[in-house]
Amino acid sequence: MFSPERPACEVADVVARSRDRRGVMLFAATVRHAEEVMASLPPDLSAMITGDTPKGERASIIARFKARRIKYLVSVG
Repeated sequence: MFSPERPACEVADVVARSRDRRGVMLFAATVRHAEEVMASLPPDLSAMITGDTPKGERASIIARFKARRIKYLVSVG
């Protein structure tokens, strides 16, 4: 089971270390883990993709990430 404090601390570290990066991909172990990670990221700069994300939405999210309209992309599996 994941502790809510742990992902928040780890994500804060990733955000701090990636200040000068244009894009950051984060890989989560489960959907719940991905949701916990997303809760600690800037919402306007972040998106999440899971196995249940419809193909069209997935393509749109990836396109936004590649175009640098979002900085953080959280993926499950």
